[in-house]
This record gives sequence, C-alpha cells and structure tokens, in this order.
Amino acid sequence: MEESYAKRTPNAERMYFGLQRTKQLKATLHWVQDFARVSEVPTLEGFTQEYFKATISVAAQRADIRKKEAKDASSVSSEALPGKLKDNKKWQEWIMGFENMLSTFGVNGVPLVYVIREKEEAESEGHNTFVQKCIVCAPLTGPHFEADARNVHQLATSFTQGETSEQWIKMHVKKQNGRVDLKVLCAHYQGAGNTTCRIAEATRLRETLHYKNEWLLSFAIFLSKVHTCSISLKKRTTSH
Repeated sequence: MEESYAKRTPNAERMYFGLQRTKQLKATLHWVQDFARVSEVPTLEGFTQEYFKATISVAAQRADIRKKEAKDASSVSSEALPGKLKDNKKWQEWIMGFENMLSTFGVNGVPLVYVIREKEEAESEGHNTFVQKCIVCAPLTGPHFEADARNVHQLATSFTQGETSEQWIKMHVKKQNGRVDLKVLCAHYQGAGNTTCRIAEATRLRETLHYKNEWLLSFAIFLSKVHTCSISLKKRTTSH
C-alpha cells in the first residue's frame, strides 16, 4: 500500500507514508493477528494513543522473534526428534519428545503443540507468557488449524510407521488430523492396562535402581531412569 501511494501522481493524491509510519502499520497488522492467535477479537476500548503505540510495538517484537525462530526451526527440530514409538515402555519418553518437537511454529505463528493440547476450549487466564496463551487458546477449527493438524499427522505417521503403534492411527489416516491421531495413541498408551504396567515397572525400578559408579552405570543414564520413574509414579498419584 505504501509503494502504491508513493507511485501515484500528485493529481491522484500521491502520499509518502515514511519509514516510521510504515513500521507502525506493519506492527498494527501483527497486533491484529495476535488476537486471532488467542481466539479473541481486536478492540481499542480503553486505549490511549501512547498505550496503543506501546502495544503494537510489543506485537512487532513478537513478530521479529517468530521470524528468527522460524529460521532456526530446522536445526532445532532435528535435534528434538523423538524417534520411533516402538512399544508401551517408550510411550512416556516418546510423547515428551514429540511435544518438544512441536514447539516449532505452525502456519499462524503458534507452536504446533497447540494442535494436541488436552482441552478443546480456550483458557484465557492463568498464562505466564503470550506463547503459552496462544497454545491453550488458539482455535481448533479453520484453515490454519487444518494445515497444522495435517502437519502433525504427517509427523505422527513418520514416527509410528512400521511399528505396532502405527495400527492405532491407521484407521484415521483419511482425516489427516494429528489431533485425532494423538487422541487415539493417548487413549491406548495411557489406558488403564498400559498405565498399570508402567507403574509396576516404575515401582520395580525405584526399588532396584542404585548408582554405584560411572563404570557400571553412567550418572546421566541413572538420572534419566530416575526421571522416567518419577513421571510414571506422579501420573499415578494425580490420576487418583
């Protein structure tokens, strides 16, 4: 729009926005888009001019951060690969890795992990950061969600292909919806039977796991096993 007005003749109301105004217009666009990311409608109610300028400045900063993180997404994503979901024993470790991998942004600038969040409805309060608010409030309908859900489906398929876990999402393959895929996997691997098995294994591990020296068991592996054990037992406590 800026370029179009600048190219007009004087008789056709030529106008030069200037760099500062152009930046403010772009920032306003980012501010409006931020509302869509949290399922809200833009409003200027109660805004002063100075407060509005400060608010769109923050929106512009968020856009710059997303742009930078998008450039680094490929390297970050490759380092966060969860590997194949082979069996029930690997579920807790796998789902944590999968969620971490989905920290990269989707098509609307919201981390892909929002696609597989537990609650359907948006939670507009109790967030420490704007990104957290986006994750729990982003719409689970519409073109942006459909594109992101298809992306998550492709990822889930690639990490279950050739494994027993593949059978659980195969029947939903036509939906191309990663949210549906993860619901099915969670229903199976976090079901009563599998949960009981994991708790029994965690209890056994808690009773037998001891760190003696680095040669027999590295401290890093020891901590990893302790962490896995504590997660399983904590889930048992919260479920009751």
